[in-house]
Amino acid sequence: MNPIPRIVQWHIPTVAPAKPSLEALLAEAQAHRSRGDVKSAHATLVRAVRDCPPDPRPYRELGRLAESLQRPEDALACHDRALAIEPRDVETLLAKADVLVRLARWDEVRQVAMTVLTIEPDHPDARVLLAGLAQLSGNLAEAEQQVRAALAAHPTHAGAINMLGKVLLARGDRSGALAMFERATEANPAHVEAWVNLGAMQLTERGDRQKAIACYRRALEINPNYPEAHFNLGAALFDEKSVKEAAGHLQHAIALRPIYPEAYVNLAVGLIASMYFDNALQACDRGLQVCGDHPGLWAQKAEALALMGRHQAAIEAGRRAIDFGYSANNLKVQMASWYRNLCDWREGGDRAAWRAWVDSGTTVNPFVLLSIDDDPLLQKRAAAQSVQNGKWSKASLPFVRKGECVSKLRIGYLSPDFRNHPIMTILGDVFEAHDRAQFEWYAFSLVAAPDDPVQARAVAIFDQFLDVSEWSDDRIVAHARELGIDVMVDLAGHTQGSRCGALALRCAPAQVTYIGYPGTTAVPAIDYIFGSPVVTPTGSESWFTEQPIRLPWLVPVLPRTVSDRVWTRAEAGLPQDAVVFCSFNNTYKFTPEMFDVWMNILRQVDGSVLWLYAKAPEVETNLRREAQARGIDPVRLYFAGAVDMPNYLARMRLADLFLDTHPYNAHTTALDAVWAGLPVLTFEGGSFVSRMAAGVLSSIGLRELVAADVTDYEARAVALGRDPARLADLRQRLLSPEMRTSPPFDPARFARYLEAAYRAMHERAAAGLPPAPMEVSVDGQVTVLQSPAVC
Repeated sequence: MNPIPRIVQWHIPTVAPAKPSLEALLAEAQAHRSRGDVKSAHATLVRAVRDCPPDPRPYRELGRLAESLQRPEDALACHDRALAIEPRDVETLLAKADVLVRLARWDEVRQVAMTVLTIEPDHPDARVLLAGLAQLSGNLAEAEQQVRAALAAHPTHAGAINMLGKVLLARGDRSGALAMFERATEANPAHVEAWVNLGAMQLTERGDRQKAIACYRRALEINPNYPEAHFNLGAALFDEKSVKEAAGHLQHAIALRPIYPEAYVNLAVGLIASMYFDNALQACDRGLQVCGDHPGLWAQKAEALALMGRHQAAIEAGRRAIDFGYSANNLKVQMASWYRNLCDWREGGDRAAWRAWVDSGTTVNPFVLLSIDDDPLLQKRAAAQSVQNGKWSKASLPFVRKGECVSKLRIGYLSPDFRNHPIMTILGDVFEAHDRAQFEWYAFSLVAAPDDPVQARAVAIFDQFLDVSEWSDDRIVAHARELGIDVMVDLAGHTQGSRCGALALRCAPAQVTYIGYPGTTAVPAIDYIFGSPVVTPTGSESWFTEQPIRLPWLVPVLPRTVSDRVWTRAEAGLPQDAVVFCSFNNTYKFTPEMFDVWMNILRQVDGSVLWLYAKAPEVETNLRREAQARGIDPVRLYFAGAVDMPNYLARMRLADLFLDTHPYNAHTTALDAVWAGLPVLTFEGGSFVSRMAAGVLSSIGLRELVAADVTDYEARAVALGRDPARLADLRQRLLSPEMRTSPPFDPARFARYLEAAYRAMHERAAAGLPPAPMEVSVDGQVTVLQSPAVC
């Protein structure tokens, strides 16, 4: 038997593995970094330093890694270690210069650049550094000389081309700068700064936000950790209403550069514009905590607080902004309006001051001006300046008009207020009463309120309810046109959350503004404004850039839910036997001139008091002081607490007479008072906004409560205050079945008026005719009043 053969066992001696070469370790570290594995990249470079012969490169790469981690001092230490090994290593010198630029250590930047030029006299990066320093000091001639010297030796050097663009931009040559930034990206498609600069120019020079966004995204593909690209992209996306993505990029910029106050400011600006006031306030507070007392952050904090109704805190923040150097004149204008909200007229500016601001070209919120000055032409100028200064003040896009009228028109309503808001109180029943057989109804909602039962009602009312709260103006316009909207109705004008920018681009062949903003928008692409014979009387055409359409009355009087509770004056804290005058308008509508009149009325009606509603304790303090200054005991002023709407209406019946404000009249509040049975006294002013209450009273047959002027207003208030029987008669008439069943209380009738106007607007647009003033009669017939002159 043959034995089983043995398997020969080979002996492999144990040998230590060969150490990787420096080149292999550097390549491995770069691979780790490209995958975002910073920890492994760092460990690999440490191995290179430990295991390989002295070489500047691993230290240089450690420096770059430290810089990417926002550790500039560590980066400098690593670069200095590299330079200790090879003092003339140009790449390390330039990497060190990049860190010094970030730290704004300009003298050291110059020293490094000069050192590089002693080694390589024509090195373009050193010339670009010197050009940047010269530009920073304002020496544009020296900057251009340095950069052109770099380009003479290196004509396609992207960094030098990019720097020449920056120099040209500083000289005011915007088209030349744009050409240079385009040329830089062609010379080196991986030049991040050139892409960012090109994006900025696409936006500011060409107004092309989409191309700008594409440039910023390209920059971030090259370097995902470039703070300026995140910064600019975030701002552009806020303008696109891509709120979450925009905020994410600005937060990323802050993570990359924690001391970045401008990014915090832009984050707050975008959140405020998107109506996320709480989040904006948090961003400001965090920015102030990290970056210190930056004036722009204090200014944005002030605006956020004001929009949250915290006007005293807003004023204090505004003062801090000014203390720390915020010089924009518009903040002083804003602060004046906040003082007026608190009825602190010592600091709120008189009419002459506000007129001077408009005359000087200072941007004045047109809505604020409505409560200050009754001059419709001044209001028009303020609105026009706001349009001109707005980011959306570009010409409307060409619109292909339909060649023929159609039987079923598509009507869009554009508003931020399809929610618990006066717009739905005024028009909700009208929306429900619209004709579905001849029209299709579309709501373009600019504010999402999914938990709001009023918005749920609106969703159910319209044929299509579109949440466009995070759509750009361009997208809204494109979708409205795709849907074939025939008439777009703006319900917001120059109020918070409005989107005049979309209307400026023209959503529909015919566009009309209605009720949300009681005055001209001055947006050229808005063709019409709804009014009435009272608010837009014959001869008022010059008040508006739009053509007026006079409805029989501006709005209907719609039912309100009134609590069954019978309030007593004792429960409301009112004196039992007093004559109770009231004004429950928002306090921004109060003016010192009308307060003079109210105090005169109290002085002439024995035992009378004035009942007001104040959201802030400062209002009570300020008004009591103003009463005292006018010789009226402050105890004659009473302030109502907040209650729900049904109880507000029931409690309102405790008053004897509602005193209207001027120039900004009560409107929703006047309708509330009418429904509650409380007589309202007003007088006709000289503008749309100062004639609204007169329009309500005229429509229901109570012209006797419309005074001729302020003197007549005071006299009538005194007479009514001394005549309880007449007040009782007025109350009875307001509550009578005859009144409640009259035409102004019928939402279906009013819906027909609107529909007749929409059809008339559409017919003119379809025929290629320009907008013209019109009038809708009580029987729903539309008359074109005149044909505008064609220039």
